[in-house]
Amino acid sequence: MPVEDLFGNPVYSKEELKELQRKEKEEQEKKLAAEKEKAAKKEAEQKLKASKKKLKEGLEKLISNEEDMPENADEIQTDIESVDDATLEEIQALEKKYKKQLSPAKEKVDKKYKYPFIMHIAGRNIETDHIFETEKEYTEKEITASMLAHQYYDFAGTVSYEYLQKENVLIPIFQQHKKG
Repeated sequence: MPVEDLFGNPVYSKEELKELQRKEKEEQEKKLAAEKEKAAKKEAEQKLKASKKKLKEGLEKLISNEEDMPENADEIQTDIESVDDATLEEIQALEKKYKKQLSPAKEKVDKKYKYPFIMHIAGRNIETDHIFETEKEYTEKEITASMLAHQYYDFAGTVSYEYLQKENVLIPIFQQHKKG
């Protein structure tokens, strides 16, 4: 039993004090390791849950469109049902299996053009100050809709745009529909 001081607190020798400090440090390290392990486990569970949800939604989306029903729809349905009980490795294997089918098609991003630009159609520059606001950006769809609204019916079909940056000229390119 250690010696006590006047206040009843134990008094330790240097060796005993070092041993107590070492034990306290070991306990703190064990607690910290347990907390890290618990956090890592929780993170892994969340990742697994998110992967399951993403995979299940993707597979359901694949078979929901009746027009583009894949040939292996029955197999996909079976895999959807097995997702909830799957391990991380099984989820990764399913993701790899359906990678091509689940990868979203690259969506076309509309380019934006800042007005004032010169609209050039059929060898002429068109006055567009009454159509567009200065210093405002417009997408290709917005430009097409605005031109249609102002009775430029050439814009009724499929329109793409080419922008000449040096000259600040926007050239609409109209797709021709030929019969025969």
